Amino acid sequence: MTVSDMQLAVRLEIDKSTALTGGVDFLPEELDFWLQEGQERFIKQRMFGNNLKQQAFDQTQKRIDDLRSLVVQSSKISLSSSSFGSNVKEAILPVTDSSNPYLFYIASDLFDSSSNELHAGKVISFGEIDNYIKDYINNPWFRRPLVFFYEHSVDVIGFIYPDEFIPTQCTVTYIRKPRQLVSGTPVGYQTNTCELPEHTHKEIVILTASMLIENIESPRVQTFPTLNESRVE
Repeated sequence: MTVSDMQLAVRLEIDKSTALTGGVDFLPEELDFWLQEGQERFIKQRMFGNNLKQQAFDQTQKRIDDLRSLVVQSSKISLSSSSFGSNVKEAILPVTDSSNPYLFYIASDLFDSSSNELHAGKVISFGEIDNYIKDYINNPWFRRPLVFFYEHSVDVIGFIYPDEFIPTQCTVTYIRKPRQLVSGTPVGYQTNTCELPEHTHKEIVILTASMLIENIESPRVQTFPTLNESRVE
């Protein structure tokens, strides 16, 4: 579905079209902005389960299909030592990748110097890191490397690993940032056709229309659901 098609659908959802006059209407550039906002909110709702069915990505086939076109696995990334501890390696996340910029983490795999592969374990919080760092009084044992994230001038993914497996490289599976939606000629990281699967386009249109109705403070907004919890599938 092109951005122009989505704009027309949004206008129809809010009872506005190029054939109607006398009411609030939006410039194409304004609709570009709101469609981008709707797409971003849709992705977050599908990724983290803030939706009608409370289902996050990978919990049902529908949720997997909603975001499947944005799933990317990086090439192997070399790991470096970390100041967090002797059993920690880290790598820079591909946030600024020109083709597939990182947005949300899904999973990761680690490789040692012999190319043995091990799937990383759970993501832990900063409050848990000290429980797994190896030092002169703590030598923890756990089966799978643990994952954490932090930002220090760049966005970093860190891995805390057990003695039995010392990683040297990693791959990261993630949701990439979608291209910016524009109705005109795309420039740089832009597109005039929605990249998400076709079955999601109508859902994004409905969500965008709801946001627009809220924005113009229409009394009809009371008939729409809370925008932070989408009622579409």
